[in-house]
Amino acid sequence: MIKPSLLYRLSVHVATRAAPLFARFDKKVARGLDGRRGLAARLAAWAAARRDTKRPLVWMHAPSVGEGLQAKPVLETLRAEHPDWQLAFTFFSPSAERLARNLPVDIADYLPLDRPSEVSAVLDALQPTALVFSKLDVWPELTL
Repeated sequence: MIKPSLLYRLSVHVATRAAPLFARFDKKVARGLDGRRGLAARLAAWAAARRDTKRPLVWMHAPSVGEGLQAKPVLETLRAEHPDWQLAFTFFSPSAERLARNLPVDIADYLPLDRPSEVSAVLDALQPTALVFSKLDVWPELTL
């Protein structure tokens, strides 16, 4: 398995440590941090209660509300054509929270920060059959 570079992991670590400082001055950053608190536990709780590993789970990620709007018809089609599949939706930006609550999915929440421990916990919980990005996003911990 290919691992992200040390420089990438160091950059993510520094950005994660700096985010609370930026959150003091930017409400959107603050909302994103607040929304991610307890994320792995929320997804693990959902998975323990509702994840049926005999059924495929398609995980679709859209960074923000615009990409979420593009993903919506795909999710609606998947739900209509494969009602037995489980669907998960994640987003990065707090602007997508409201949209995510109204999508035809089994679970919707923030994308975990791209750190090995967070990504591993979410992948272990969801056990997705497929991971679909609505646009070209680069999340090495999640995709490599």
